[in-house]
Amino acid sequence: MEKDGADAVPSYVRLIEIFEAAGNLDRAVEGLASNDDLLRRAQEGHGLRGLTHAHRLFAPRPPPATPSSVASQARWRDTV
Repeated sequence: MEKDGADAVPSYVRLIEIFEAAGNLDRAVEGLASNDDLLRRAQEGHGLRGLTHAHRLFAPRPPPATPSSVASQARWRDTV
């Protein structure tokens, strides 16, 4: 992501919008700047910075905990 630099930011902004619309990304939780801020930074020649943003956007997420998954995890821990 970093190697793409400022030229790639509009594509990443669109990807963020798609993830948000699908309910797969919460910008506030992930600590991502607003579209305006990201695009302004791109105009200033800055891309998304480092692995922090890449990780926030593309890291796999575990499924939300459910009572049954929490219980099965507890049973697994008890056997180890």
